[in-house]
Amino acid sequence: LQQAQITKKETSLIIVDIDDFKKINDQYGHQQGDLAIQHVANVLRDHLRSSDIVGRYGGEEFIIMLPFTSIENAQQIAKICLQALQRQGLAMVDEQTLSVWASFGVSSTASSGFDFAELFRQADRALYHAKSNGKNQVSTGIV
Repeated sequence: LQQAQITKKETSLIIVDIDDFKKINDQYGHQQGDLAIQHVANVLRDHLRSSDIVGRYGGEEFIIMLPFTSIENAQQIAKICLQALQRQGLAMVDEQTLSVWASFGVSSTASSGFDFAELFRQADRALYHAKSNGKNQVSTGIV
């Protein structure tokens, strides 16, 4: 983020939250929940650029920093990841396939400035918007 501020280039942030994760744990067990987290991490890693930085933020949340990326391009990348999750079911321990979906909140320094706390707050609000509007979608929070 500091480099983006120096160069004045827009940078974006995505927060990803696995939908209905508690239900996965409750219905299929924590081992399957752990596999769901690994599955989402692998899908994200496989569909992000080498310059993007992804990490697990909490129980079922991930943060993706997209250096020098507009909010429009970040939204497109998030949609690609979402579509990959929708296509790729998770093979379960008992050989069934489980659909693991997620919601994505996207923000950028164009609206937050180069303040990470504000960038995060905006992505978190966008994630809340995606969750409250049906889950399994990408939102910038902009209506």
